[in-house]
Amino acid sequence: PFKKTTIVSTYEFEHLARNDFSQWTVVPESTESNAVRLALYNRPLTNLNFRVGFLYRKFHDPACNIEPDTSGQIQFAATYQPTARITALVDYNRFDNERDLVRYNDSTNGVVYGGGREDNIDRILGSLSFGITRSITLSTSAAYQRNRIEQTLGYGNFLGGIANMPFLDPGVSYRDEARYYGVNVLYIPRDDISLSFDVSRTDTKGEFLPNIAIAAGPVSLASFSSIRVTETQFLAEMEKKIGAHWEIDLQFKGSVYNDRIDNGLDGRYYSSILSLTRRF
Repeated sequence: PFKKTTIVSTYEFEHLARNDFSQWTVVPESTESNAVRLALYNRPLTNLNFRVGFLYRKFHDPACNIEPDTSGQIQFAATYQPTARITALVDYNRFDNERDLVRYNDSTNGVVYGGGREDNIDRILGSLSFGITRSITLSTSAAYQRNRIEQTLGYGNFLGGIANMPFLDPGVSYRDEARYYGVNVLYIPRDDISLSFDVSRTDTKGEFLPNIAIAAGPVSLASFSSIRVTETQFLAEMEKKIGAHWEIDLQFKGSVYNDRIDNGLDGRYYSSILSLTRRF
């Protein structure tokens, strides 16, 4: 198995200089980053391939508060093809970002240093494709993503048009999750004609959880950030080649949006698109 293994490593250095940094109190003159990538590719079986990757990046003087001091990523991907007509794929990613100190402006255009920021993301995707016949392919897929953020936030207080010192709220949590399911059918009756149909559903939820009292009244900031949404989408498409250079494409797609918190945001969208393409 080691004869079928490839290991690739890279190092990257980046220097970003800003011309207008003096107009922004909390933005540094420049930002530098050093990154190390490591990837391992292996084919233990004729019909099985997998990849493991790792990325670590270190920043010096990041600009915005959402930019980390350190970031890391781990990836695992595998493809399995037991027969010529069946293909399975799985892909997993983990992202970890950390910021030691976040910065905010105060009423004197100075800088207030708060706590840190931590961001963790998990993402996994799986798909399975079947070649039912020579001209019909059925593909199914599912995905899941989870995002967790914890950060010190600064709230501005405006009285009579004058901004006072920001109120710092340490350890504010934001969380969201998304689940996706999809099915695709591709039919190619002839070399010059293809028909496809896609349908998918995405369920999303998220919430923002401030800690200090000023963020809770008179109207809680959390009430503007909670989300519970289900969206269903579909697409039907036909492509026809005309001669060696022309192609006609007909699409019909739609979306049904269901907000489970505020029904007033529910809606439906449909569209039809006809296009003619000339290739040179």
